[in-house]
Amino acid sequence: MIAGLAAAVERFPLISRRRIFVVYGIALIIGTHIPRFKLQGAGMIIPPDRILHLLAFGGLTMLIMGAHLINRQGALLSKRNIYGSAVSAFLWGSLTELTQQFLVPGRWANSWDVGCNITGITLAIIVCLILRRAQINAAN
Repeated sequence: MIAGLAAAVERFPLISRRRIFVVYGIALIIGTHIPRFKLQGAGMIIPPDRILHLLAFGGLTMLIMGAHLINRQGALLSKRNIYGSAVSAFLWGSLTELTQQFLVPGRWANSWDVGCNITGITLAIIVCLILRRAQINAAN
């Protein structure tokens, strides 16, 4: 079952996956550059904005990978695609924090945000490596 997930993604038209990535990317840029946007979470162990960072950049990593933006001819779950997508998402997150610092009034770069971005990206890598292993095992 797990091994079939990558095949299911690959059956979805590439142009549609790329369109989803573009829409998501635009929404992410807008969402991360709204001036003085603050989420309150009374009594939460992890603030809601940190959870959003984790989910947003984990999702971004998966969408870069699914859109075949790094490894255009290779397998969806190739190591090059997995790690290249992670590096791209990390660079996107770093650039986001820099632009918030200098271009958006009331926003600033935050090391906790970067840490949550990296955590989301790392979780996406782990999921993809598990899927890759399952796919390899199913093929053998």
